[in-house]
Amino acid sequence: MGTYLLFAIHFYNIFLREVVKKNVPPSHRGRRLSNREIECLTLAAKGQTSADIGFKLDIAERTVNFHFSNIVSKLDAANRIEAIAIGVSRGIVRI
Repeated sequence: MGTYLLFAIHFYNIFLREVVKKNVPPSHRGRRLSNREIECLTLAAKGQTSADIGFKLDIAERTVNFHFSNIVSKLDAANRIEAIAIGVSRGIVRI
C-alpha cells in the first residue's frame, strides 16, 4: 500500500507541474452540454441539491456531481454557482 501511496504523490506532483501550472485548459472547455447536464444545471438553478437532483432524475448523487464537474469544465466556471450564472446568462437555463 505504501508503494501505491508514493506513486500517487509523485504522479500528482508531476501532474501539477506539467498540466496545472502550465495553465493547460481542460479538454472539455467550450464543448456543448449534454441534455442530462442541462437538466442538472436547470434543477440546480432552481435551488435543488445534488441529492434532490439525483432523486428527481433517478440517478446517484455521485453521478450528479460527476455531471457538475463536466459542466464546470465545459463552461469554464470556477464553481457550481458560477456555472449556474453562466448557464442563465447564455440562455442554456431557463428558470
